[in-house]
Amino acid sequence: MSVGRKLNIAFYTIIALLCITIGISFYNMEQIKGKTEEAFGSVMEQINTIDEMFINSALQALSARALVIENTDENRNYLLHYVAELDTNILNLKDMVNNDIMDGYWTELNDYNNEFNEIVEQLLSAIDKKDDVLAQKLAKTDLQDSNNEIFKTATKMRDYQDEQLTLIEKETKNAITHS
Repeated sequence: MSVGRKLNIAFYTIIALLCITIGISFYNMEQIKGKTEEAFGSVMEQINTIDEMFINSALQALSARALVIENTDENRNYLLHYVAELDTNILNLKDMVNNDIMDGYWTELNDYNNEFNEIVEQLLSAIDKKDDVLAQKLAKTDLQDSNNEIFKTATKMRDYQDEQLTLIEKETKNAITHS
């Protein structure tokens, strides 16, 4: 075998290795892009919605207590507004749920929210009937318990999504390391 032929084989080998390296780099870049889109798409969107749920959950409980203390149209409207906002957050979250774990949490959250909404109806009825004892009992026990369960379930959802972000971060770092 001549020297020229050996140089050609070496040259083509280097070109082949370069092509393989470029292919691997493109593959890793696509993995990084996918993980980044997942983190800043679905997961972050769910976290933002869950954070809104924390706020609306706290405000609906506060508004219910305010209505029991002072029965005004303003307090009633605040309560109904925050109940509707939380309902909207939960419905929006359903569209974002993309795995069985979050679906289970969503079902649990939705059940507690429906329970809360039923108790709100009872509370409004008691207030309209001027049954202060029942209204106070509902606000201090049933509504508070139901709202606490909403908060606990939302916390489990938030913790799960935080774990997903950490996992995505590790996978992205791994893909960057190997690119």
